[in-house]
Amino acid sequence: MIGDEDGTPRDELEREVRRVADRLRTLAVGRLGEPAPPWPSRAAAARAAAQALADAAAQLEGEPRRELPGLADTASGDLVAVCGSDLLSVLDERAGQGDGEPAVDAALGALRDVRRAL
Repeated sequence: MIGDEDGTPRDELEREVRRVADRLRTLAVGRLGEPAPPWPSRAAAARAAAQALADAAAQLEGEPRRELPGLADTASGDLVAVCGSDLLSVLDERAGQGDGEPAVDAALGALRDVRRAL
């Protein structure tokens, strides 16, 4: 499991969600549209991270994957924050069940990749 000595994977996920969302919220509108390889833009990277968070939450709830709606680039930080909050809520509801490890690992990996690209 992805983790560190400073807390649980859930704590690490919460920190990464906050870091990425805060970074996106502070970017100028023009910068959100700039490339962030391998994504065509920083906003596209944010949508990819948000989709990974939403997919992980759906997987843990036994629900089908759903495509996130297309939103304005300026909503990128909020989209990551909301999807991250949803996943954290699911993890809290399932505390002690122990089967969320792959979903959390995938979400953390996606967030880290996006943070590095920003």
